[in-house]
Amino acid sequence: MAAPGVWTFFYGSYINFDVLPEVDLVPEQWEVARLAGFDIRIQPRANLVRSDADTVYGITATATHDELARLYALAKDVLGELYLPEAVLAQTLDGRWRPRTR
Repeated sequence: MAAPGVWTFFYGSYINFDVLPEVDLVPEQWEVARLAGFDIRIQPRANLVRSDADTVYGITATATHDELARLYALAKDVLGELYLPEAVLAQTLDGRWRPRTR
Protein backbone atom coordinates (compact mmCIF):
# COMPACT_ATOMS: atom_id res chain seq x y z
CA MET A 1 0.00 0.00 0.00
CA ALA A 2 1.33 3.44 -0.93
CA ALA A 3 2.16 5.89 1.83
CA PRO A 4 -0.44 8.62 2.25
CA GLY A 5 0.40 12.11 1.11
CA VAL A 6 0.09 15.14 3.35
CA TRP A 7 -0.65 18.61 2.04
CA THR A 8 2.41 20.84 2.32
CA PHE A 9 2.86 24.56 1.63
CA PHE A 10 5.82 25.08 -0.68
CA TYR A 11 7.41 28.46 -1.43
CA GLY A 12 10.60 29.79 -2.99
CA SER A 13 12.49 27.32 -5.15
CA TYR A 14 10.26 24.46 -4.01
CA ILE A 15 7.45 25.77 -6.23
CA ASN A 16 9.70 25.00 -9.20
CA PHE A 17 8.68 21.56 -10.46
CA ASP A 18 12.22 21.06 -11.81
CA VAL A 19 13.59 21.15 -8.24
CA LEU A 20 11.31 18.68 -6.47
CA PRO A 21 12.11 15.71 -8.77
CA GLU A 22 15.74 15.95 -7.62
CA VAL A 23 14.56 14.02 -4.53
CA ASP A 24 11.95 11.97 -6.40
CA LEU A 25 9.11 14.21 -5.21
CA VAL A 26 6.46 14.63 -7.89
CA PRO A 27 3.21 15.88 -6.30
CA GLU A 28 0.10 14.01 -7.39
CA GLN A 29 -2.01 17.06 -6.53
CA TRP A 30 -1.18 20.74 -6.14
CA GLU A 31 -2.88 24.13 -6.09
CA VAL A 32 -1.85 27.76 -5.77
CA ALA A 33 -2.35 29.12 -2.26
CA ARG A 34 -1.50 32.00 0.03
CA LEU A 35 -0.28 32.01 3.60
CA ALA A 36 -1.25 35.08 5.62
CA GLY A 37 0.83 36.20 8.57
CA PHE A 38 4.20 35.44 6.96
CA ASP A 39 6.73 37.21 4.77
CA ILE A 40 9.43 35.61 2.65
CA ARG A 41 13.08 36.52 3.26
CA ILE A 42 15.91 35.50 0.99
CA GLN A 43 19.16 35.68 2.99
CA PRO A 44 20.62 33.80 1.01
CA ARG A 45 17.92 31.06 0.97
CA ALA A 46 14.17 31.59 1.06
CA ASN A 47 12.65 31.31 4.52
CA LEU A 48 9.34 32.35 5.99
CA VAL A 49 9.20 34.76 8.90
CA ARG A 50 6.14 35.76 10.87
CA SER A 51 4.65 39.10 9.84
CA ASP A 52 1.20 40.45 10.70
CA ALA A 53 1.29 42.70 7.63
CA ASP A 54 2.27 40.23 4.89
CA THR A 55 1.09 37.25 2.88
CA VAL A 56 3.25 34.73 1.02
CA TYR A 57 2.08 33.03 -2.17
CA GLY A 58 3.15 29.53 -3.09
CA ILE A 59 1.58 26.16 -3.72
CA THR A 60 0.11 23.45 -1.60
CA ALA A 61 1.01 20.00 -2.83
CA THR A 62 0.81 16.42 -1.65
CA ALA A 63 3.96 14.68 -0.49
CA THR A 64 4.64 11.62 1.63
CA HIS A 65 6.63 11.86 4.83
CA ASP A 66 9.48 9.96 3.12
CA GLU A 67 9.50 12.46 0.24
CA LEU A 68 9.59 15.38 2.67
CA ALA A 69 12.41 13.73 4.64
CA ARG A 70 14.45 13.42 1.42
CA LEU A 71 13.72 17.04 0.49
CA TYR A 72 14.72 18.39 3.90
CA ALA A 73 17.81 16.14 3.99
CA LEU A 74 18.93 17.57 0.64
CA ALA A 75 18.44 21.09 1.98
CA LYS A 76 20.57 20.27 5.01
CA ASP A 77 23.29 18.18 3.35
CA VAL A 78 23.73 20.18 0.14
CA LEU A 79 22.58 23.68 1.04
CA GLY A 80 23.41 23.71 4.74
CA GLU A 81 19.85 24.77 5.63
CA LEU A 82 17.65 23.19 8.27
CA TYR A 83 13.92 23.22 7.51
CA LEU A 84 11.60 22.56 10.43
CA PRO A 85 8.01 22.10 9.23
CA GLU A 86 5.15 23.47 11.27
CA ALA A 87 1.39 23.39 10.89
CA VAL A 88 -0.16 26.39 9.12
CA LEU A 89 -3.52 27.32 7.62
CA ALA A 90 -3.25 28.22 3.92
CA GLN A 91 -6.01 29.57 1.71
CA THR A 92 -6.46 28.42 -1.88
CA LEU A 93 -7.18 31.01 -4.55
CA ASP A 94 -10.82 29.92 -4.62
CA GLY A 95 -11.12 30.77 -0.92
CA ARG A 96 -10.93 27.31 0.69
CA TRP A 97 -8.94 27.04 3.92
CA ARG A 98 -6.60 24.08 4.22
CA PRO A 99 -4.44 22.90 7.10
CA ARG A 100 -0.87 22.42 5.85
CA THR A 101 2.67 21.96 6.96
CA ARG A 102 5.29 24.40 5.80
